[in-house]
Amino acid sequence: MERLSVLDVPYSAVANSFPEAAPIEGGFSVPWELEVIQRLYGIGIDLIDKCPIYQWQWPKVYGEQLRPDQKQTAASLVTFRRGFCLSPPRMGKTAATVAASLYLLDTQKIKRVLIIAVLSAFYDWRRHLFTMRPGAPILALHGKTRNAIKTGEYKHYRFLMINPDGFRYIGDDVKRLVDAGEIECIVVDELTEWSNSTAKRWRAAYQATRAAKYLWGITGTPGDPLQIYGQVKFVGSFSALPKSFTSWRTSVAVQRSQFVWETTPAGWKIAERALTPAIRIRKEDVFKQMQVFEEFVRTPLSQHQKTAIEKLQKETAMILPCGSAIDAAQKSAMVTKILQICGGAVLIDEGQNAVYFDIAGRLDVLEHIIRHKSETKCIVFVQFREVMRHLEKKLRDRQLIVESINGEVPPSHRTEIIRRFDTDPDLRVLLLHPVVARYSLELAAADTCVFWGPCLSGTFSYEQARNRILSGKQKSKTPTIVHLYSSPIEHALHKKIKIGIAAQTALLEAFETAISEGAINDE
Repeated sequence: MERLSVLDVPYSAVANSFPEAAPIEGGFSVPWELEVIQRLYGIGIDLIDKCPIYQWQWPKVYGEQLRPDQKQTAASLVTFRRGFCLSPPRMGKTAATVAASLYLLDTQKIKRVLIIAVLSAFYDWRRHLFTMRPGAPILALHGKTRNAIKTGEYKHYRFLMINPDGFRYIGDDVKRLVDAGEIECIVVDELTEWSNSTAKRWRAAYQATRAAKYLWGITGTPGDPLQIYGQVKFVGSFSALPKSFTSWRTSVAVQRSQFVWETTPAGWKIAERALTPAIRIRKEDVFKQMQVFEEFVRTPLSQHQKTAIEKLQKETAMILPCGSAIDAAQKSAMVTKILQICGGAVLIDEGQNAVYFDIAGRLDVLEHIIRHKSETKCIVFVQFREVMRHLEKKLRDRQLIVESINGEVPPSHRTEIIRRFDTDPDLRVLLLHPVVARYSLELAAADTCVFWGPCLSGTFSYEQARNRILSGKQKSKTPTIVHLYSSPIEHALHKKIKIGIAAQTALLEAFETAISEGAINDE
């Protein structure tokens, strides 16, 4: 057994609690094992940089090696057992957490991992796991597979996922697996979802996960001290936490009126101490210059959308064998209609009416980006006017403050909307047509740019649109460009327009793909 030398710490500090320790000149030595590193950390001796995970063969993420800060995050999590990852958004927390989980599985420290995440984040976890460990099975305990614990199907999977509301239905089933050691590691993504310790789902999940050997709370935005009580209690790593929220509130805030409590400066320090043990890595310590992140994010099609696309494809396919000629304009129109269906709205009756589609799955992903991924604000580029109207209404239905600018908005009104977006902290979302953003528009108040669908206005408009957040006024070190797609046609168009292929050419190529391969991919 290889041994680890620990210098500058006297042997007497561990002699009574570590019988396996041996004195050496200037310190002591211990077996180089994860369990020993964890126990030493528990008595205040931090050897995270000596964690055995650093000797492990690290997986790559999207073909790239993990950064040193991501490896440090993974080492910290496996050392903490129970603790927090509080690095800001876009620091690769998901990849680091997957790496930590894979290490524990590979070294047989745990049997199974449960990821608790909102539904819109499921795909992101699947995507990371697929690229870091291709073929690793992951099962979402949702919908038809919710009974997988009762049927025993879960045994074929090393990674399980559940959304917060799922505990209201199968919390007892999850608890049985945790208590039996079938689930030993729990990842709580977006820990802020667990701020309210009086909610039914909080209580159900808390009871179900208490016996887990490892439990990691992940969030880049824990909120103010009044919000974190439920989060800290859920993770269960801070022994000095008051038993009731009332006691906690009194310690971190003062009451200004019957329903208004104001956090005190001392309250922030108390909250910081409560969020321990934690790994926090600042962006400025990793990214010395602005680094632009780009993502292509797949979103689900609703059954309504699938039915409409399949009908359109069949109608087109019936024409081709009959020898009817389909010109370029007709081909483009067919693909454009598919894009409109994916976006959520199609004009009919020569533009007099519209058919609206269920876009809940795509909206879930966008809302998750706005609320949890973006640090400041978000601009969303929408190609079609009716789609923009539909999207604006749906976002407002979700209690998001949003404005939109397209060709119908007069210049004076545009100027006022831009001014508000730049100065009003509550206005976090701005919908734009790509052409509107081509020239002299400063939108660096946003750190996230989302393309709701492909930019059919051409590569120039696409480049100009994305550059709206990339000016010298951008304060984020990690601005992000996100391309949403629900169909392989959308995905291909995003890619082609990005590399400079003319929009019309890309549309015609997409038509051939739609006919030969289909426009729906149920991967």
